[in-house]
Amino acid sequence: MAETEILLESGTNEVEILEFLLEGQPFGINVHKVTSIEIFDSARLTQLPDTPAEIMGTVLFREDTIPLIDAAKMIGKTPTTNKERPLVVMVEFNGFNCGLYVEGVNRIHRINWEQFEPLDMSFGRDMTFDQEKMSVLGSVHVDDRDILILDIESIGARLFDGLAMEEIEVTASEDDENIEHSVSIEELRAKVSLMIVEDSPMIRCHMTQILQHAGYANLSVHENGKKALEAIENMAAEDPGWVGKSLHLMVTDIEMPEMDGLTLCRNVKEMVGDQYLPVIMFSSLINAQMAQKCKSVGGNAWISKPQIGKLAELIDELTIGSQDVAL
Repeated sequence: MAETEILLESGTNEVEILEFLLEGQPFGINVHKVTSIEIFDSARLTQLPDTPAEIMGTVLFREDTIPLIDAAKMIGKTPTTNKERPLVVMVEFNGFNCGLYVEGVNRIHRINWEQFEPLDMSFGRDMTFDQEKMSVLGSVHVDDRDILILDIESIGARLFDGLAMEEIEVTASEDDENIEHSVSIEELRAKVSLMIVEDSPMIRCHMTQILQHAGYANLSVHENGKKALEAIENMAAEDPGWVGKSLHLMVTDIEMPEMDGLTLCRNVKEMVGDQYLPVIMFSSLINAQMAQKCKSVGGNAWISKPQIGKLAELIDELTIGSQDVAL
């Protein structure tokens, strides 16, 4: 079947969701993560020993062998065997490719991020919901039904080594060491004012702990683009000279409820004009196409989420190592 292509203009706060079925229930995934939709061919499937039950095996896709995930099992449902024409949704995130085995695909919906309802975290109090809670981000209400949005990043991190957020010790990079400092790198980092914008509580906590441990003591953290933009507007109202004083750099996710990272970046860059306020896009969606979208809204850098070590290097480069920043 034909490959998908996003036609949305960058920074409009819209997203396209592919709706598919798992045991009769509608689920969805960001179209930007979908590379292709294929008819399932059992002859292309190679079963593997000693793998989790959710991994059906591997399939050949574009001359590469990629894992195939039984998406129904992954969200805690008991798959039936009477699927008339099962499909495989090929996805890419964080530079990783895999297939999702589904019973059918309905259509693509264009929605605004304001329509997205995050998962009620009260489910976490009941351990019977744990597996589904960790596999679903939230829902959107479309055509009188709720579509649950699959958290493919969490699924991948649980099943495959190397896809979880890096557990690293952030130290001075080689470039940092080549910069002439009259004080230590930790003291310079303590002077940098950072804003972190991330909707995942787990990732927010992880990023905050690592960056604070590295010396970035001045952090403001927000759970979506709308709240971050409101905080920046308050900074500007209180102090016209806020750029480079109240805030030196922003790190933002792209997929977020209420306002996405591309829309946030575009709005912030319009606010600051020619003043220097770098923005790093930190997302599982980063590929060549998304890099162009990040660039089009004024982003200064973009990296995939597991690379938190690289994130720290970029922050140093765009703040401590920049001639446009006076600390």
